[in-house]
Amino acid sequence: MNSKKKYNPYEWWTAVGERSVAGNKDNAKFDVNNKGFTLYDIPDIEAIPKFFKYIKKDTKVLDIGSGIGYYVINLINRGITAHGCDISDSLLTICRQNSKIYNINSSGIFFIWDGHNLPFTDNSYDLVTTNTVLQHVINEKQIKDIFCDVSRVLNHNGYFCISELVSPKEFMPSIHVKQRTVDNYLCIGKKYGFKAIEIIHYPKLYGSIFYLYTILFNKPKEFEAKTNNEPGSDYIDNQNNNKNILRLLSQLTFFITNNFLNPIVRLLKLEKYFHSQVDIVFKLSK
Repeated sequence: MNSKKKYNPYEWWTAVGERSVAGNKDNAKFDVNNKGFTLYDIPDIEAIPKFFKYIKKDTKVLDIGSGIGYYVINLINRGITAHGCDISDSLLTICRQNSKIYNINSSGIFFIWDGHNLPFTDNSYDLVTTNTVLQHVINEKQIKDIFCDVSRVLNHNGYFCISELVSPKEFMPSIHVKQRTVDNYLCIGKKYGFKAIEIIHYPKLYGSIFYLYTILFNKPKEFEAKTNNEPGSDYIDNQNNNKNILRLLSQLTFFITNNFLNPIVRLLKLEKYFHSQVDIVFKLSK
């Protein structure tokens, strides 16, 4: 992938959907490389969904960027009214196939979305969620459009729950990922009537180390997509003649940061000073 190539979200995620595979539990794959490895970790279909404590009885939930549909299917299996939307027709096809596998009628559950305007009426949901989707919205006007439209479709005092990669400074590790600051998300939210009521950081020191690498040695121009058996290899410069050595160092760094340094950072409560996965729960006041 060339970093100068323009990122087209519809084309990108349509291709991801075409490489994805429907299936129950570990048989489902979200994006697959030519060796058959999934490029993203998929949560267990029976795991407690993020932000579940905010979902009360009779809550109506919308998931933005529903991927292969596991989050929505999980909620429906728990008796929650849930809908999903995605920019990719091919991913929505996987959603419907997965729904059938779990004996769910997908009619009226999954919807196409243009990335700006949600295809739903005003005040139609109690809670909107999105999981590692906004980081793929690299256009600042578009992300404001999303917050604005989420505000429109939410009921009074509704919740907007997001989970994204963030960094102390805005950072683009690849052409389709923009890691914003927490303050950026809070500022956008405030503009559209949202107040953050909970913020939880999960440190990702690997990202901090890669950020320093790009500052010192210039930003890599090409990246490999990671696989589950090659953690972190999406940040390796393909043009480097020593890429095998870099891959080994990347894997070693990922292992050390994930298993030793991240827990220390959490223990010392220093998460906000490093690259993190962050969960933010916004409450809307109209």
